[in-house]
Amino acid sequence: LREAQAMARLAHPNVAVVHDVGTHEGAVFVAMEFVRGATLQAWLRREPRSWREVVDVFIQAGRGLAAAHAASLVHRDFKPANAMIGDDGRVRVLDFGLCYAQSTTDSAERTREDPSDIRITHREEVVGTPAYMPPEQFLRGGVVGPASDQFSFCASLYEALYGQLPFAGTTIPEVSRAILRGELRPPPRGTRVPGWLHAIVQRGVRRDAAQRFPTMDALLRTLDRGRVRARGGLLLAAAVAIGTGFGGFLAARSQSDDPGVCS
Repeated sequence: LREAQAMARLAHPNVAVVHDVGTHEGAVFVAMEFVRGATLQAWLRREPRSWREVVDVFIQAGRGLAAAHAASLVHRDFKPANAMIGDDGRVRVLDFGLCYAQSTTDSAERTREDPSDIRITHREEVVGTPAYMPPEQFLRGGVVGPASDQFSFCASLYEALYGQLPFAGTTIPEVSRAILRGELRPPPRGTRVPGWLHAIVQRGVRRDAAQRFPTMDALLRTLDRGRVRARGGLLLAAAVAIGTGFGGFLAARSQSDDPGVCS
């Protein structure tokens, strides 16, 4: 019911639409739009993706989070499994079950999920998915806000770009220590992710929330500018290559000794 109420406050192309909520035989149901597609987690695992493809998709998901922040909502559990990309190419952010309304205080229910799995959401006072949680979300009484979603977004983007989780560890205590210390793993060798993109991700997962981007919108603008510059550089390089090749062809043709060669 909390999830449906939170999502009903949002009307954005990058957030799944809630049509109705009610009860049936004592259980709560949520009627949502049917998205034919796959989660970002499944999409990433299906085949290798270029950094450009990843950034294009994550910018859409980020817009959904920015819309939530504009409605005074904090997702608190963004990760690749909590967003879907439809067959139409549009990304929708899902699973607002741990959403925090900044104007109210919430309590979340416990579940019977495996406490040893760093990818599982733990619905206690400290809520979220440990592998993607910001430092402030590990601390009971920590101040959680839009910057917390920004951390989770950049942690997910890191994983999508590099094929590994951003903070090393196989248990929750190991991962939480790495996050609290700000020990971001170095990118794998041979990666083709540009330095400007790594710098953005690095800033988004800083320990101090004040050192991250001012807002999710600011982060997305920086991502978009980098993407546009990279695309412009690629087009310029292609134009130079074509021009050089054509110039070489003309030079070779003008220096031909055989005037009888047909065109």
